[in-house]
Amino acid sequence: MKQIILVVFLLTCISLSAQKVGVNKTIPEYTLDVRSTSIGDASQINISNPDKSRYLRLFSGSDAFPDPAVTWVPGNDLLLATFDNNTLVFNELMRITSQGNIGIGTANPDQKLTLQGKLKLSDDANLPEEGTIRYNATSDDFEGYDGTSYKSFTTNSATYIYDQGSQTTHTLRDDYVISDVDATVNETGTYFITFRCEVFDLIGNVNTAPSDFLVEVYLVEDDNGSISFLDVVNRQPLSDQTGGGITYRWRNSEKFSNFMIRNLTQGSNLKLFVKVNDNNIGSLSTTFFITSPEIFAFKL
Repeated sequence: MKQIILVVFLLTCISLSAQKVGVNKTIPEYTLDVRSTSIGDASQINISNPDKSRYLRLFSGSDAFPDPAVTWVPGNDLLLATFDNNTLVFNELMRITSQGNIGIGTANPDQKLTLQGKLKLSDDANLPEEGTIRYNATSDDFEGYDGTSYKSFTTNSATYIYDQGSQTTHTLRDDYVISDVDATVNETGTYFITFRCEVFDLIGNVNTAPSDFLVEVYLVEDDNGSISFLDVVNRQPLSDQTGGGITYRWRNSEKFSNFMIRNLTQGSNLKLFVKVNDNNIGSLSTTFFITSPEIFAFKL
């Protein structure tokens, strides 16, 4: 009689439908379909030895503890592995220790993530948080985010900027011409900056002109089209007094250089603009050259 009662009881709790088994589910939807007795309670599956000194449990989540969980005995590790039924070879793939360390390719992880093997990184469109690391395919560099900007893992810890241009030829007067130097700022910050260039073959620019007949060299920061003039160095022609007038003449070569401290923005570009002013006096069409332009900046 007791056996009959037990069978009836089990049938009321466990439903069989074709090859599906339901616990607290009359018509099971899955091969094993385990439901709790109320919506607010959790379902749990326990796999253990008789005294539950070793176990693995699956917890579905409840109103009181909404997050699903996989739990096991404190002090033991959880392994993910493959097992070959033919050769009976057990192959561990990953381990989570009771201290929360994760080991991949190692059975003894001593950090929160210990990897024995290679790690491949890429990037995505998500905004980074402090401590984020990525591989930047554009610059071919590994980078870490410090809360303000990405820092390179491969370059020297000292951030510096340098570019050297080649000689360019110009005839334009009273307007800016751009030298062949373009240094990209990789990190926002305060920089010590120095620049130099040489403007030569100005010998043809001889005229009687006021003292504002100048050659000017500007250090410029180009932030995506927004131009900021950081510094300017200028030269006046030499003056010769002959008879009753003053003749202004250029040396064959004028050298320009200066240094300063400025705040720079990541992604902007440092350039040199050169302007030869004739103050609209005369028709000076002599070709002039900009050579050896250089920009160097060191982050403080």
